[in-house]
Amino acid sequence: MIKSAFFEFRKNYLKKLFLSLLIPTVIIFIKSFDPIMTFEFVQIFMLLFSFFIFLYFISIISTNEFFLKTSKFVYTGLNLRKEVLIKKFLIMIFANIFTFLFFTLSTTLLRIIVYNISFDMMTILKNLVVFLFLGIFISTFNLFVSYITLNAIMSIIINLLLFFPEFYQILKMIPSKNKVISTIIYNIPFDISFMGFITLKYSFNNMLILLVFSTIFIIFSLIILEKRDLK
Repeated sequence: MIKSAFFEFRKNYLKKLFLSLLIPTVIIFIKSFDPIMTFEFVQIFMLLFSFFIFLYFISIISTNEFFLKTSKFVYTGLNLRKEVLIKKFLIMIFANIFTFLFFTLSTTLLRIIVYNISFDMMTILKNLVVFLFLGIFISTFNLFVSYITLNAIMSIIINLLLFFPEFYQILKMIPSKNKVISTIIYNIPFDISFMGFITLKYSFNNMLILLVFSTIFIIFSLIILEKRDLK
């Protein structure tokens, strides 16, 4: 299963993902020689475009067979539906790991060549944890959405709406005397996943929330997958 998922990722998505990440990285690398461009500022830009490029590819991966009108072949025959879901999830995780490796290599080169900052292995390991938690959450959510919408464009629109950070910042500015409402507003998983990724830091509670919602999304994905006619 893992080997098959990696082969499909390499065949169908690796080159496109690489080029999508490479183009803005080259532009940022050139811009980074400007004295006003600090490493922290450049890193945030790289995290932003990495996030939205990854989000786009996950939306495409999760709905690919519906876009190509091949779902009747994918979800019939010898393949069990849950096996298809697991394979999709693994492809998404491979995309997540590749995005992490690309980001790590790019920022490491920037550190050494442009900013003369020492290599930090501990920071890289912490970043890997952040990328993995984000990848698991976004992947499970997109599987859930894909089996509801059966449409790549709708999945992309839903992602952009739910991961739009300004919306949650506005919500937080609205005064509320109700502790339950305040707790909900400050613990929305989409906001947590995005803000934690951009700052490259998730608290223990953040990680717990993301894992709980990831589990919920995968369970509901399995339920919908078994019940719905996807032919």
